[in-house]
Amino acid sequence: MPKEVEIVVETITLSTDEFLAFLPTAQQEIVKAYAKEHGVTPLEAFNELMYQETKENIADRSH
Repeated sequence: MPKEVEIVVETITLSTDEFLAFLPTAQQEIVKAYAKEHGVTPLEAFNELMYQETKENIADRSH
């Protein structure tokens, strides 16, 4: 028998500092350094780093 599921979607807006505060300190530093080195925002840097990590994880699983 199907179960009922309630889905609540909310949108919040965070400043860069608020976003970074959610990350562990070491990851904050990596994101900031990547952003500076590549001339992107910290959010763009985070997305790029997570994309790279995901690609690596998928590649590891396919071997």
